[in-house]
Amino acid sequence: MNQGKYVFSQLMSIVSHKQFQTIVKRYKGDYKVKDFTCWKQYLCMAFGQLTHRESLSDTMLCLKANSDKAYHLGIGEVVSKSTLSTANENRSCLIYFDLAIIYR
Repeated sequence: MNQGKYVFSQLMSIVSHKQFQTIVKRYKGDYKVKDFTCWKQYLCMAFGQLTHRESLSDTMLCLKANSDKAYHLGIGEVVSKSTLSTANENRSCLIYFDLAIIYR
């Protein structure tokens, strides 16, 4: 039985949540957002990249298949594909660009 954190959670803990929130505030990424924050969007997209998913649909299918582990991955409740797609369209890509610059 697993006694520690999942590898994905360990990798995501490298990114400082405080620094990420500073960047999000700079670009007003969570303005008028109720539940699906930029942090959750980042976790979903990072999960897709790290698991070599080929599309947004594939990423969401994999997340839903592992929905019982989503809380332990740090994602919480898995959202729909349309929610993630809308977030990708409407939020500034500069948030994630600045994050990449910090951790290069």
